[in-house]
Amino acid sequence: MPGGIRVRIALALVVIVGGAQVAAYLLVVPTLERALVSSRLDQLEKDARALSTALAQSDISQPPDLEAFVEGAAATFNTRVVVFGVAGPPVALSRVADSFGEGTNAIERSPTALEAARTGRIVKSSVTRGGSGYADVAVPLLPPAGVMLLSSSLADQLATVRLVERRFLASTLVAVGIAL
Repeated sequence: MPGGIRVRIALALVVIVGGAQVAAYLLVVPTLERALVSSRLDQLEKDARALSTALAQSDISQPPDLEAFVEGAAATFNTRVVVFGVAGPPVALSRVADSFGEGTNAIERSPTALEAARTGRIVKSSVTRGGSGYADVAVPLLPPAGVMLLSSSLADQLATVRLVERRFLASTLVAVGIAL
């Protein structure tokens, strides 16, 4: 059998190098994605707390202009800001102010905002709407008559993860090529 031992050594190297690359991928990529999404959610939570405090401390003798408030907050924090009225039971949301203007009614079914309305606690989650990933944080408002949702695209974070995935694939191909 011509080159039998060489073929076996080459295959062993391919398996070893490929296995090492797969192990590294499985350790790095999911951890990176979780860290980037978690970081964005933590930042949105901090922003949501600041906004709800600012809204609660507004002058009660002059009701706040919620449209102007959400527009300013959206521009400041580079995120979509929606204030919902809460009705129920069962809990239902109605959009009072939205930095996207009219937007779509799908946001009124936000599981994050609905959970915050049901529990009275801050809720954060990553969700998919329209095939895109979003970081959502919802905070109950005082008086307990509403919920504010901050929603931010995760496109940049997920693009970073996809870039790392492509780099791992390229480095695996190069390493296997060198092993051969």
